Amino acid sequence: MIIELPGTTSDYRSGRVRHYRMAFFHFSNNNLALRAACARDLSGYDLAATRSEDVEICWRLARDPDWVALREHGAVLRHKARRTFRGFVKQLWGWGTHLGYPYARTGMKGLHVYRVRSEDRQIGFAYEAPRFPFLVCVYVTDFHLFHAWLLVLVAAAAAGSGLGVLGASAAALHYLWGALTDERAAGFGVRETAALAFHHWVANVTFVTSGFLSGLRHGLLLVPASIFRPSTPSEAAERALRLARGASPRKGEGAA
Repeated sequence: MIIELPGTTSDYRSGRVRHYRMAFFHFSNNNLALRAACARDLSGYDLAATRSEDVEICWRLARDPDWVALREHGAVLRHKARRTFRGFVKQLWGWGTHLGYPYARTGMKGLHVYRVRSEDRQIGFAYEAPRFPFLVCVYVTDFHLFHAWLLVLVAAAAAGSGLGVLGASAAALHYLWGALTDERAAGFGVRETAALAFHHWVANVTFVTSGFLSGLRHGLLLVPASIFRPSTPSEAAERALRLARGASPRKGEGAA
Protein backbone atom coordinates (compact mmCIF):
# COMPACT_ATOMS: atom_id res chain seq x y z
CA MET A 1 0.00 0.00 0.00
CA ILE A 2 0.99 3.60 -0.37
CA ILE A 3 0.89 5.36 2.99
CA GLU A 4 0.63 9.14 2.59
CA LEU A 5 -1.54 12.11 3.31
CA PRO A 6 -5.07 11.31 2.04
CA GLY A 7 -6.18 13.13 -1.06
CA THR A 8 -3.06 15.29 -1.36
CA THR A 9 0.40 15.11 -2.78
CA SER A 10 3.31 17.50 -3.06
CA ASP A 11 5.54 18.23 -6.02
CA TYR A 12 9.09 18.00 -4.70
CA ARG A 13 10.30 20.21 -7.56
CA SER A 14 8.01 23.15 -6.78
CA GLY A 15 6.81 22.38 -3.26
CA ARG A 16 3.19 22.87 -4.33
CA VAL A 17 0.46 20.83 -2.68
CA ARG A 18 -2.32 19.55 -4.93
CA HIS A 19 -5.64 17.96 -4.03
CA TYR A 20 -7.20 15.14 -6.00
CA ARG A 21 -10.73 13.80 -5.92
CA MET A 22 -10.06 10.08 -5.81
CA ALA A 23 -6.45 9.73 -4.69
CA PHE A 24 -7.32 8.67 -1.15
CA PHE A 25 -4.24 6.99 0.22
CA HIS A 26 -4.86 5.35 3.56
CA PHE A 27 -3.32 4.01 6.74
CA SER A 28 -3.36 0.30 7.45
CA ASN A 29 -5.00 -1.00 10.63
CA ASN A 30 -1.58 -2.14 11.85
CA ASN A 31 -0.48 1.50 12.18
CA LEU A 32 -3.77 3.36 12.52
CA ALA A 33 -4.95 5.23 15.61
CA LEU A 34 -8.22 7.16 15.80
CA ARG A 35 -9.31 9.59 18.47
CA ALA A 36 -12.50 8.42 20.17
CA ALA A 37 -14.32 11.60 19.12
CA CYS A 38 -13.23 11.08 15.53
CA ALA A 39 -14.43 7.46 15.55
CA ARG A 40 -17.80 8.59 16.90
CA ASP A 41 -18.15 11.32 14.29
CA LEU A 42 -17.36 8.83 11.54
CA SER A 43 -19.82 6.28 13.02
CA GLY A 44 -17.01 3.80 13.52
CA TYR A 45 -16.01 0.98 11.23
CA ASP A 46 -18.39 -0.24 8.54
CA LEU A 47 -19.68 -3.57 9.87
CA ALA A 48 -20.31 -4.76 6.30
CA ALA A 49 -16.60 -4.40 5.51
CA THR A 50 -15.19 -7.76 6.56
CA ARG A 51 -11.86 -6.71 5.03
CA SER A 52 -10.46 -3.34 3.89
CA GLU A 53 -12.37 -1.72 6.75
CA ASP A 54 -9.29 0.40 7.39
CA VAL A 55 -9.40 1.69 3.82
CA GLU A 56 -13.10 2.47 4.06
CA ILE A 57 -12.92 4.41 7.34
CA CYS A 58 -9.81 6.33 6.23
CA TRP A 59 -11.60 7.43 3.10
CA ARG A 60 -14.57 8.67 5.10
CA LEU A 61 -12.07 10.51 7.29
CA ALA A 62 -10.38 12.01 4.21
CA ARG A 63 -13.71 13.41 3.02
CA ASP A 64 -14.80 14.63 6.45
CA PRO A 65 -14.44 18.43 6.87
CA ASP A 66 -13.68 18.25 10.60
CA TRP A 67 -10.77 15.81 10.83
CA VAL A 68 -7.35 15.45 9.25
CA ALA A 69 -5.32 12.23 9.06
CA LEU A 70 -1.58 12.72 9.46
CA ARG A 71 1.53 10.61 9.66
CA GLU A 72 3.44 10.50 12.93
CA HIS A 73 6.98 10.28 11.58
CA GLY A 74 8.52 9.45 14.96
CA ALA A 75 6.37 6.36 15.54
CA VAL A 76 8.02 2.93 15.53
CA LEU A 77 5.97 -0.12 14.57
CA ARG A 78 6.73 -3.84 14.56
CA HIS A 79 4.46 -6.10 12.58
CA LYS A 80 4.72 -9.88 12.39
CA ALA A 81 4.91 -11.28 8.88
CA ARG A 82 3.35 -14.54 7.71
CA ARG A 83 5.44 -17.60 8.56
CA THR A 84 5.20 -19.26 5.13
CA PHE A 85 5.40 -18.06 1.55
CA ARG A 86 1.97 -19.54 0.91
CA GLY A 87 0.55 -17.61 3.85
CA PHE A 88 2.20 -14.45 2.54
CA VAL A 89 0.58 -14.85 -0.90
CA LYS A 90 -2.79 -15.62 0.70
CA GLN A 91 -2.53 -12.45 2.78
CA LEU A 92 -1.81 -10.28 -0.26
CA TRP A 93 -4.66 -11.89 -2.20
CA GLY A 94 -6.99 -11.15 0.70
CA TRP A 95 -5.89 -7.52 0.77
CA GLY A 96 -6.88 -7.06 -2.85
CA THR A 97 -9.99 -9.23 -2.85
CA HIS A 98 -11.99 -6.78 -0.75
CA LEU A 99 -10.47 -3.56 -2.07
CA GLY A 100 -13.33 -2.79 -4.48
CA TYR A 101 -15.79 -2.34 -1.61
CA PRO A 102 -14.45 0.95 -0.18
CA TYR A 103 -14.13 2.38 -3.71
CA ALA A 104 -17.78 1.51 -4.41
CA ARG A 105 -18.84 2.89 -1.02
CA THR A 106 -17.60 6.37 -1.90
CA GLY A 107 -20.42 6.64 -4.44
CA MET A 108 -18.07 8.51 -6.73
CA LYS A 109 -17.93 8.22 -10.49
CA GLY A 110 -15.47 9.48 -13.07
CA LEU A 111 -12.24 8.60 -14.77
CA HIS A 112 -9.23 9.00 -12.46
CA VAL A 113 -5.72 8.19 -13.63
CA TYR A 114 -2.68 8.84 -11.41
CA ARG A 115 1.00 8.32 -12.16
CA VAL A 116 2.79 7.50 -8.92
CA ARG A 117 6.55 8.04 -8.85
CA SER A 118 8.76 5.31 -7.39
CA GLU A 119 11.39 7.64 -5.98
CA ASP A 120 9.12 9.53 -3.56
CA ARG A 121 5.71 7.79 -3.73
CA GLN A 122 4.07 11.02 -4.91
CA ILE A 123 1.66 11.65 -7.77
CA GLY A 124 3.57 13.03 -10.74
CA PHE A 125 0.66 13.16 -13.20
CA ALA A 126 -3.10 13.12 -12.79
CA TYR A 127 -6.06 13.10 -15.13
CA GLU A 128 -9.55 13.39 -13.68
CA ALA A 129 -12.83 13.42 -15.60
CA PRO A 130 -15.61 13.49 -12.95
CA ARG A 131 -18.41 13.22 -15.53
CA PHE A 132 -17.40 9.76 -16.69
CA PRO A 133 -20.50 7.51 -16.28
CA PHE A 134 -18.92 4.97 -13.92
CA LEU A 135 -15.89 4.79 -11.68
CA VAL A 136 -12.50 4.09 -13.24
CA CYS A 137 -9.51 4.50 -10.93
CA VAL A 138 -6.05 3.63 -12.22
CA TYR A 139 -2.77 4.08 -10.36
CA VAL A 140 0.18 3.75 -12.72
CA THR A 141 3.57 2.85 -11.24
CA ASP A 142 6.84 1.64 -12.74
CA PHE A 143 5.69 -1.89 -11.95
CA HIS A 144 2.69 -1.50 -14.26
CA LEU A 145 4.69 0.21 -17.00
CA PHE A 146 7.35 -2.52 -16.92
CA HIS A 147 4.73 -5.18 -17.59
CA ALA A 148 3.03 -3.05 -20.24
CA TRP A 149 6.29 -2.76 -22.16
CA LEU A 150 6.85 -6.49 -21.77
CA LEU A 151 3.57 -7.02 -23.62
CA VAL A 152 4.73 -4.61 -26.34
CA LEU A 153 7.97 -6.56 -26.52
CA VAL A 154 6.11 -9.84 -27.02
CA ALA A 155 3.90 -8.25 -29.69
CA ALA A 156 6.92 -6.80 -31.49
CA ALA A 157 8.68 -10.16 -31.39
CA ALA A 158 5.59 -11.90 -32.76
CA ALA A 159 5.43 -9.34 -35.58
CA GLY A 160 9.12 -9.85 -36.37
CA SER A 161 9.98 -6.21 -35.71
CA GLY A 162 13.60 -6.04 -34.59
CA LEU A 163 13.43 -2.29 -34.03
CA GLY A 164 10.26 -2.70 -31.99
CA VAL A 165 11.88 -5.40 -29.86
CA LEU A 166 14.89 -3.18 -29.23
CA GLY A 167 12.80 -0.15 -28.26
CA ALA A 168 10.41 -2.15 -26.06
CA SER A 169 13.35 -3.87 -24.34
CA ALA A 170 14.95 -0.53 -23.53
CA ALA A 171 11.68 0.87 -22.15
CA ALA A 172 11.01 -2.28 -20.11
CA LEU A 173 14.48 -2.16 -18.56
CA HIS A 174 14.04 1.53 -17.75
CA TYR A 175 10.83 0.93 -15.82
CA LEU A 176 12.19 -2.24 -14.24
CA TRP A 177 15.02 -0.14 -12.78
CA GLY A 178 12.43 2.21 -11.32
CA ALA A 179 10.30 -0.65 -10.01
CA LEU A 180 13.34 -1.97 -8.15
CA THR A 181 13.87 1.30 -6.25
CA ASP A 182 13.06 -0.27 -2.89
CA GLU A 183 15.30 -3.28 -3.53
CA ARG A 184 18.20 -1.12 -4.66
CA ALA A 185 17.88 1.06 -1.56
CA ALA A 186 17.85 -1.89 0.85
CA GLY A 187 21.63 -2.29 0.75
CA PHE A 188 21.62 -6.10 0.53
CA GLY A 189 23.95 -8.36 -1.42
CA VAL A 190 23.08 -9.65 -4.88
CA ARG A 191 21.47 -12.85 -3.63
CA GLU A 192 19.35 -11.18 -0.97
CA THR A 193 18.35 -8.39 -3.35
CA ALA A 194 17.19 -10.93 -5.95
CA ALA A 195 15.16 -12.79 -3.31
CA LEU A 196 13.59 -9.54 -2.11
CA ALA A 197 12.77 -8.51 -5.68
CA PHE A 198 11.09 -11.86 -6.34
CA HIS A 199 8.94 -11.63 -3.20
CA HIS A 200 8.07 -8.02 -4.00
CA TRP A 201 7.08 -8.99 -7.55
CA VAL A 202 4.87 -11.84 -6.31
CA ALA A 203 3.26 -9.50 -3.78
CA ASN A 204 2.50 -6.91 -6.44
CA VAL A 205 1.15 -9.39 -9.01
CA THR A 206 -1.07 -10.97 -6.35
CA PHE A 207 -2.36 -7.71 -4.90
CA VAL A 208 -2.92 -5.87 -8.20
CA THR A 209 -4.67 -8.86 -9.79
CA SER A 210 -7.01 -9.50 -6.85
CA GLY A 211 -7.71 -5.76 -6.52
CA PHE A 212 -8.60 -5.54 -10.21
CA LEU A 213 -10.99 -8.51 -9.93
CA SER A 214 -12.51 -7.04 -6.77
CA GLY A 215 -13.23 -3.80 -8.61
CA LEU A 216 -15.03 -5.67 -11.39
CA ARG A 217 -17.20 -7.46 -8.81
CA HIS A 218 -18.30 -4.08 -7.47
CA GLY A 219 -19.02 -2.57 -10.87
CA LEU A 220 -15.94 -0.41 -11.30
CA LEU A 221 -12.58 -0.56 -13.05
CA LEU A 222 -9.76 -0.47 -10.54
CA VAL A 223 -6.03 -0.86 -11.10
CA PRO A 224 -4.38 -0.55 -7.67
CA ALA A 225 -0.94 0.92 -7.19
CA SER A 226 1.87 -1.52 -6.60
CA ILE A 227 3.12 -1.88 -3.03
CA PHE A 228 5.83 0.46 -1.80
CA ARG A 229 7.69 0.35 1.48
CA PRO A 230 7.09 3.47 3.62
CA SER A 231 9.82 6.01 2.99
CA THR A 232 11.35 8.86 4.92
CA PRO A 233 9.26 11.92 4.07
CA SER A 234 10.88 14.41 1.76
CA GLU A 235 11.19 18.11 2.50
CA ALA A 236 8.21 18.74 0.22
CA ALA A 237 6.16 16.15 2.12
CA GLU A 238 7.07 17.90 5.35
CA ARG A 239 5.80 21.15 3.88
CA ALA A 240 2.57 19.36 2.94
CA LEU A 241 2.31 18.09 6.49
CA ARG A 242 2.74 21.59 7.93
CA LEU A 243 0.12 22.91 5.52
CA ALA A 244 -2.32 20.20 6.58
CA ARG A 245 -1.72 21.02 10.25
CA GLY A 246 -2.24 24.68 9.48
CA ALA A 247 -5.71 23.93 8.13
CA SER A 248 -6.98 24.02 11.76
CA PRO A 249 -9.85 21.51 11.54
CA ARG A 250 -12.75 22.52 13.74
CA LYS A 251 -12.72 19.50 16.05
CA GLY A 252 -9.05 18.67 16.24
CA GLU A 253 -6.67 16.41 14.39
CA GLY A 254 -6.88 12.69 13.82
CA ALA A 255 -3.81 10.74 14.95
CA ALA A 256 -2.40 8.17 12.55
